[in-house]
Amino acid sequence: MDEARFAVALNDVDYCLRLRQAGKRIVFTPHAKLVHAESASRGKDDRADRRDRFERERCLLRARWGELLNEDPTYNPQLSRDGVPYSGLAWPPGPRTPRYNHLPTARDLPLGF
Repeated sequence: MDEARFAVALNDVDYCLRLRQAGKRIVFTPHAKLVHAESASRGKDDRADRRDRFERERCLLRARWGELLNEDPTYNPQLSRDGVPYSGLAWPPGPRTPRYNHLPTARDLPLGF
């Protein structure tokens, strides 16, 4: 996690994008149940005293990842990308290209692994 740029918000998004950039895969399993109580311990980011920090972290994420944020291969092409995510249907729908599960290339591991 990049605690210098994303001390509170969006550090999970940045981390996953860095994993993907490094050639790692993020694997989904329907057999695990994780509950993420968003902002439960610190409160909402829309409060006046927290809004500036959240906006700064959001701008840093956009500056770092740019258009990659708009090209999320897991985002449903039938959902709108405007405004609040998942809030409505896209018209026209986004591109529906097939998703392939490319296996990572083999790498030599150091001794001891």
